[in-house]
Amino acid sequence: MSATFLCPLHRQWLQSHPTAALALFYTALDHAQSCREQGIVAQAFSHLGCAWEAADIGLRGLNDDKQALVLGLTHSAMLLADVLPHCQGDLTSTDVLRHTQQCLVREHQLAYADQHLKGIILACIKALGQGTRWFEQWQQSNHVVH
Repeated sequence: MSATFLCPLHRQWLQSHPTAALALFYTALDHAQSCREQGIVAQAFSHLGCAWEAADIGLRGLNDDKQALVLGLTHSAMLLADVLPHCQGDLTSTDVLRHTQQCLVREHQLAYADQHLKGIILACIKALGQGTRWFEQWQQSNHVVH
């Protein structure tokens, strides 16, 4: 899958500064949600793509905030998958959800002894397979604030 929303220079810089990737994730997600609420799907798509890619970069580069990044990557993937049918391009909702599941499988393998994080990752993988409603229900039932 070739899904890049950030330019190569920005992506490379964020990979060297993963804390900035986390900050970009939160900013882009806020902008995307605002655009979605206003019905500006094209802008929501761009911001969601940036949030999704920034969460992935942050997840690969940071050892802290893993839970927030796992939830953020999952949340942004589901929102991105939701707006994709309204946008043109080769990227599909299924591509986004599967790619995100693969990223989370990698993180699950790296989470060795952290059973709490592993449980969250497995729940997110399951949610990506079942869709957004399951994820929202899981967040509410586990009192997970994102």
